[in-house]
Amino acid sequence: MKLRNGGMDVEERFLFHGTTQSTLQAICEHNFDWRICGKNGTLYGKGSYFARDAKYSHHYTGSTPVRAMFVSRVLVGMFVRGETDYLLPPYKPGSTTSMYDSCVNDPGNPSIFVVFEKDQVYPEYLIYYTEVTTQQQTVPAPVASVRATQNSHQITAPTSPTSPTSSNDSKCTIL
Repeated sequence: MKLRNGGMDVEERFLFHGTTQSTLQAICEHNFDWRICGKNGTLYGKGSYFARDAKYSHHYTGSTPVRAMFVSRVLVGMFVRGETDYLLPPYKPGSTTSMYDSCVNDPGNPSIFVVFEKDQVYPEYLIYYTEVTTQQQTVPAPVASVRATQNSHQITAPTSPTSPTSSNDSKCTIL
């Protein structure tokens, strides 16, 4: 991508991708290949969708007790507002050879990113979590475990989403 962009650095972001348990293995084996895994969104193009906000991606994690969400490094590069019928990003203005790198919902303040090539994505972390229902609302609970692709670490997470400074903390493991 850097070569295609005239040697300029390419913008990279950490973005979320919620998924069901049934697609985890395919993503781990084939990366985010929308031809294999994609089945939810085509509003901004027929690609793999990533969100700036975990809350948005949570809606795509299914209804099982334990949910799964990837935190991925995504090369978003130069982006443009997507369209439903895009199979690839459109050409940049005045060009017949240079395309945008990705599509978004709002170029001024993007919260949804669509990429069309799996080499633009690195699924760095897989987060497993459960939901907690309080009297007011249902909220994601603290992370039960996080699997990283490299080293093993241990972190501490609060047991209650409403009291992050609680002295009753639970251990979470990054494998």
